[in-house]
Amino acid sequence: MKLKVSSLFIILVLLTSSFPLNDAFAADGDIIATISVGSSPKGIAFDSANNRMYVANSAGNTVSVIDTSDNSVDPSTISVGSSPQGIAFDSANNRMYVANYGPNTVSVINTATNAVIATISVGSNPYDVAFDSANNRMYVANYGGNTVSVIDTSDNSVDPSTISVGSGPRDITFDSANNRMYVTNTGSNNVSVINTATNAVIATISVGSSPRGVAFDSANNRMYVVNNGPNNVSVIDTSDNSVDPSTISVGSSPHGIAFDSANNRMYVVNYGNSKVSVINTATNAVIATISVGSNPLGIAFDSANNRMYVTNHIGNTVSVIETLAASPSKVGTVSTTPGNSQVALSWVAPSDRGSSITDYIIQYSTDDSTWSTFADGTSTGTTATVTGLDSSTLYYFQVAAVNSSGTGLFSSSSSASATSATSATSSSGGGGGGKTNCDSNGFGHGNSLRVYQVMYDIDTYQVQVQAYSTCGSISAKITTPTQQSILGLSMDQTLLDDRVAIYSGYLDESDEKFNISIQNKRDSFSETFYIYDKSIITKYTGDTGYTSEQQDSFSPTIPSTQATITSQPPVTVVSQTIEELIPLKKQIVAEKSVIDQTQLMQYTPEPIAEETTESTCGIGTESVNGICKIIIPDESQFCFLFWCW
Repeated sequence: MKLKVSSLFIILVLLTSSFPLNDAFAADGDIIATISVGSSPKGIAFDSANNRMYVANSAGNTVSVIDTSDNSVDPSTISVGSSPQGIAFDSANNRMYVANYGPNTVSVINTATNAVIATISVGSNPYDVAFDSANNRMYVANYGGNTVSVIDTSDNSVDPSTISVGSGPRDITFDSANNRMYVTNTGSNNVSVINTATNAVIATISVGSSPRGVAFDSANNRMYVVNNGPNNVSVIDTSDNSVDPSTISVGSSPHGIAFDSANNRMYVVNYGNSKVSVINTATNAVIATISVGSNPLGIAFDSANNRMYVTNHIGNTVSVIETLAASPSKVGTVSTTPGNSQVALSWVAPSDRGSSITDYIIQYSTDDSTWSTFADGTSTGTTATVTGLDSSTLYYFQVAAVNSSGTGLFSSSSSASATSATSATSSSGGGGGGKTNCDSNGFGHGNSLRVYQVMYDIDTYQVQVQAYSTCGSISAKITTPTQQSILGLSMDQTLLDDRVAIYSGYLDESDEKFNISIQNKRDSFSETFYIYDKSIITKYTGDTGYTSEQQDSFSPTIPSTQATITSQPPVTVVSQTIEELIPLKKQIVAEKSVIDQTQLMQYTPEPIAEETTESTCGIGTESVNGICKIIIPDESQFCFLFWCW
């Protein structure tokens, strides 16, 4: 998917006086990469010797290898047995063991060469594997045989005596504190505990229905078991195998689980809602929910870089989560409001991830690269004003949240330029829409606000809006499904005159629609636009307040009479552009206390004298009510400018 960084430009009368409005976005987790792997990835394991992730692709019968230093994928996959499921690392011999569900085997990969060096026959339908680091053995949960096979990793021999466990053993993990294996039995809703010194089952622990993933909390000596049926997690005290009666509710259809040993957090992947639940193991409370790829199944912790890697079974990808779980989430969009030699900032508090936010760090830059920290003291407020700015300089701003565990990721940068005392004075007192001037009939009886055009370019993701007010300055905002923000002054273009300024804002990359809301002292405009992967040009009829000289200062050029707008769209406009012409009488909504609603609805734009001359529309266009519009044929044709054949 292309990155949508859509800039919004609004040509307005005067410098805007904005009302406070917080951004509605709050990150629920920090995904730093999404990596394409093989077909239907499931199991995943970390090679701590070489800092690589190994991913079992169940539908491709292969293993993908990810270099965790840069998240690049080795183009050469490793062929293993049919329907590989679980995978585990032998840290003593630097080998990966892969459970092949179809042929009842385990493939052994030499991680130095990424070659399969052995194929070992085990029990029926092996599903998962786990390494006993105390005795250098690999334990294999045989789902179809209700047994566990034991492999001596020194020579890859298999103990002929399998260990009988519960019904449908699925996942298995090692308790390194007590040298025991814990096996989840999905059919019998319990966990079998194996003493690895004797390979005997020493306990059977009842948990929730259809237990799946299991992970060991080495900090507190607890085992966490994912219960797929009730969508919760059971906690076992491994010192006596007692179960905490209070389960932890997580997302829909939970499967895999992994322990973040750096921050003492458990990460649970929820297949049903494509999210990851983060559990603070000190309190056993869910402190964050992170959206990942489609239908996640497996998860593994990269202890070298403190990251979680999640296999997305349907999406054929791996999501990489930054596990600075104790520090706050990334701050969302920062809104800017220019002032006299200063810029006011506002944002929404991000998730504190279990530890209260104690401060925000505010930084500014003139090149969006080299940053300086603004000394604003210590504050947990979500607004700040950066002072002492040069009105002739474009500044960039970013904000990060702080708590007792550290500083979260900085927001994406937002840009603005401070105003000068001179420009503030001239704009507030200028005619045609100053803060103290109000011509309530500037566009006919009871109309003081006019929007001329809203345009969205699918190739550049740019949105342009052209508007004019004759009653006070304009406040403008853009709203998307994820956020809401005030539009700040843009320095991409200078003022057209002492009354007209240009403002900008940004859309999120996933937005499929946006709403533009504009208001002055008495009237307002609001409309929602749907992108549908096409460009948009929405034009509104009526007389313009701009002179032709002013219109020549920006693109596209707008003639003095809106109803005769013509333009030369790019070649792709025939198949990619949605264009509509909307009468202005539907766009202005006056406040009840100011204007009679009946009069407002009856208002029509000033009449335009009809021309009796013949149309001068070019080839490939036709005149519709005096407007030259592109002829869109019923069948697809090749077009260049206005010529089609």
